Amino acid sequence: MFELCLPFRTACFTTLKRGCYICGAYMVIISACCIGAEVWDLEMKKGDHKSDPRREKAVEYARGLIYLNFAMYITILLWSVGFIYAVNKDRIVVMKSWAAAVITFTCLEIAVQMYQRAVLWEAGLFVHPFFPAFMVCRIIPNIYCVLVALSHTTSLEIFLYHKFDDEEESGSASAPQEGSRVSLLRAVLNNTLYDNM
Repeated sequence: MFELCLPFRTACFTTLKRGCYICGAYMVIISACCIGAEVWDLEMKKGDHKSDPRREKAVEYARGLIYLNFAMYITILLWSVGFIYAVNKDRIVVMKSWAAAVITFTCLEIAVQMYQRAVLWEAGLFVHPFFPAFMVCRIIPNIYCVLVALSHTTSLEIFLYHKFDDEEESGSASAPQEGSRVSLLRAVLNNTLYDNM
């Protein structure tokens, strides 16, 4: 049974990894585009608002939020590159943690950006319509990467548990392999889960 499932599961894992590569690269590109869009938007807002203290205060406040977004964009971009590296090296624990970090930080960054747009909108300043589209385009691949990372890891762990169970039932497991579940958990912690296959 193990031999029959292996080709199918290997093909599934390969497909999932390719999806992670695509989404990781997509996140890098979108983050870079958002940095450029924020710079352009900041330049557009650099008008003279001294005649309207309310608008001037809103622009200065939004400008501070934009600088915060810069730091968030760069962090997300670096995390996305790290996620691609983790997928490439089959580092499953790192893959899960990086994916969770990317989606969490992206959600926080989007919340800050939405608040920033609300401040500008309330002050009567123009809010560019493509920013909501950017938000949607960025959150979807992040969610996909998290789901893939979790399902990829969970499926592989279940697969290996069944493999060890079959070995123990057939009596093919040698004495050192009696604690195979302990070895599996140790492999997960050491990021060497694939070595057990």
